[in-house]
Amino acid sequence: MSDNELTPTPHDVQFTIATPDGQPGQGLIAVTGRTRDALIASLTSSLATTGKYTPDARAVSPQILGSTASTATAVASTAASAAIAPTLFMATANPATLMQLGSGVGSAVMGAGGIVAQAPFIPVAASLPVVAPLALMGVVNTAVTMRQFQAVNAKLDTIANSLTNLLVRADITQIAGLIAASKTLGDITEEYGELGHFTPSMTARFAVAEQSLAAVARRQELLLLSAESRALETDTPIEDVIRDVNAAGLAYITEVQVHALHVALALQECPALVTKRTQQLTECIAHTTERWSDLKNLSERVKDEIASLEEAEQKKSWREQGKEYLKGPAHDLPALKERRAKILENEKALIDEHGSKLEAFKDLSHSLREQQESRATLVYWRDDAGEHSFLTEQLSIDPSR
Repeated sequence: MSDNELTPTPHDVQFTIATPDGQPGQGLIAVTGRTRDALIASLTSSLATTGKYTPDARAVSPQILGSTASTATAVASTAASAAIAPTLFMATANPATLMQLGSGVGSAVMGAGGIVAQAPFIPVAASLPVVAPLALMGVVNTAVTMRQFQAVNAKLDTIANSLTNLLVRADITQIAGLIAASKTLGDITEEYGELGHFTPSMTARFAVAEQSLAAVARRQELLLLSAESRALETDTPIEDVIRDVNAAGLAYITEVQVHALHVALALQECPALVTKRTQQLTECIAHTTERWSDLKNLSERVKDEIASLEEAEQKKSWREQGKEYLKGPAHDLPALKERRAKILENEKALIDEHGSKLEAFKDLSHSLREQQESRATLVYWRDDAGEHSFLTEQLSIDPSR
């Protein structure tokens, strides 16, 4: 045992395990006495040196385990549970931890750097409440899955740069606002990944960026709906159509960022909204996937229209062809084919740059809908500084070493 580890007192750690119907098993661990002190000392030391309790810590609202702590204090009646406050609580559905607790030999709390504390683990199912299964599992599953979004949050510089190069119309303010909102949301997502929580500044910037995005995103969606007809109008600069397609694509991706950040913010501030925010995120991903399918297949629809016009030309009578010869053709097919080639070139660039993002969005949506096995542990304690609550995969229960 290292110098900063404290010798545990008897009954420092109590636990209860439950397996609700249709839900994975889950455990609630109550840590008191010197074991609690050793664990908090390790966590606060990490916070002081790195800014985070554990390298992967994500802030979670204290409402989840705060109510459990109050309930545990209220029902404490046995000698073993009389010292329930102050208590550090760990809630988990990690199968390895539950198996270790169930074996009766687990006695080491393992952190990122090794053993944090050691103590006997005493089952006291009668004196500890079970965390509401939907509250615990919903929050843990969502929070862990949202870590995938950090990998999805690839920089959008390429598509933003392509838009910047096309800012030549009177709507420069609209497109510039979209680019600025996208950059702000990307910055906030990166900061959240680094800090593990929202700061007041991040929350304020998020609100401003979301408001700026809303009107622009709707406008770009309407422009995308008219993209096919405008692509066939040779009087309309094809660069305008391509820019609107790219702007719509950026708006859709940025909206996914907004909903993902809403999930993360709900985990930290209002867990009652986590289910709603998660549903909104999955719906947004479905909408984005559908719209991206439209914008990356515009060239095919233009190709079909060109083929239809060519077929109609071949069916015209000699008299009709003679009239067109005098008046000029109704459609400039060479120009249409040239426009279609430019659209196709842009689509290939979009797929190369952002196809992986769309696939990652689909994977994220699937993970949010499915119950995932998780190694995560929800940690909570209350002290003079207030309430502390975070989720981590770097605290576990292992055999004594």
